[in-house]
Amino acid sequence: MNFDISYSFTDHNLNGVNGHFRADKTLKQINADTDFEAVNEFLREYENSPDTLRGYTKECTRLLIWSVIHLGKPLSSMTRNDFDTYIKFLENPLPEWCGKKTSKDSEDWRPFTGPMSNSAKRTSIASINSLLNWLVNAGYLSGNPLGLIRARNKNKSLPTQYKKVERFLDPDMWSALLNTVESMPLNNDADRYNQERMRFMLSTFTLLGGRISEVSKTKFSDFKSTVGGWFWEVTGKGEKDATVAMPKDMVDAMMRWRKFLGLSPLPKTNENIPALPYVNKNYQPDFTKQGIKPRRINQILKEFFERAAIELSLGGQEDKAEKIMMASAHWLRHTSITQKVDAGIDRYLVQIEARHADAKTTNMYTHDEEKVRSQEAQKHKLGWSET
Repeated sequence: MNFDISYSFTDHNLNGVNGHFRADKTLKQINADTDFEAVNEFLREYENSPDTLRGYTKECTRLLIWSVIHLGKPLSSMTRNDFDTYIKFLENPLPEWCGKKTSKDSEDWRPFTGPMSNSAKRTSIASINSLLNWLVNAGYLSGNPLGLIRARNKNKSLPTQYKKVERFLDPDMWSALLNTVESMPLNNDADRYNQERMRFMLSTFTLLGGRISEVSKTKFSDFKSTVGGWFWEVTGKGEKDATVAMPKDMVDAMMRWRKFLGLSPLPKTNENIPALPYVNKNYQPDFTKQGIKPRRINQILKEFFERAAIELSLGGQEDKAEKIMMASAHWLRHTSITQKVDAGIDRYLVQIEARHADAKTTNMYTHDEEKVRSQEAQKHKLGWSET
């Protein structure tokens, strides 16, 4: 099936020039005459937030393709019922619309990889809602039909104070990661580089709780020594500047990594060297280039998590092996916050280091009550015979 809709860009029945819900064009505040142009104007707002831009681009692309190919109408003519149908489509897309992850330039590319989980569906709907609200504010659309759909919540979620973060690595899984690093092969320069880089990556993600986009952009000069100690200066979510306190293990990890790279142990002021530098095919770092991108970081971590899963599986912990196979860089952020809470660090300070605006978010990382309840539940036995 061909998902190229470029043919529709000049078709006034499909490109939105004559969309049913176009606003009065004299009130338009953006330079866009078609739906495709309007969506691109919306996406430009996020050029400085690559992760958000990537997510919005994926959802906008899916919606445009679906409206043209499946409905045979432009986005700006979609009704409330059309969006209702699209939401149901997300839950169970047609087989020919699904395929493995690949480059959008590939003939094998498909808009979906399969039915969406509830979480992914909520993210998709929220992204589209943001797009439509923006198009209304920009004077491109007369209204947001998606906003007319009442949220279906058959299984009402728990209040925030009772929700718990589950996508983190428990002590057994964390121990498996450490053992996997220590047991990585060291037959050549590439092996030694991979081991040292992984050691530094795990330290940075887990000791500082950074998001993948933040770690990818980090320069060595972002690690600064002050009167109060060492801090990581970071521009995070919403372009907010913050500092994160660096424990001694993180300072040691930074110094070890720099020495391995042939740099002085401590960074110099305004040293414009990526903390995770680009490396050539001979595994020689090139400090003149930008650091490795989030996608590459995730690839490296995925391969590493697979190795750790094998160790857990061989140790008879198949359930944890399966869980670690699903892990990503963001699991390491969750692990960082969980470890800080478990280490007894003051909850308010954990909130500051995690850069949580609301203390309730930080409370989602406490699992003391669940541990006690699980231990107590073991007292309840049925008394089956051993045979």
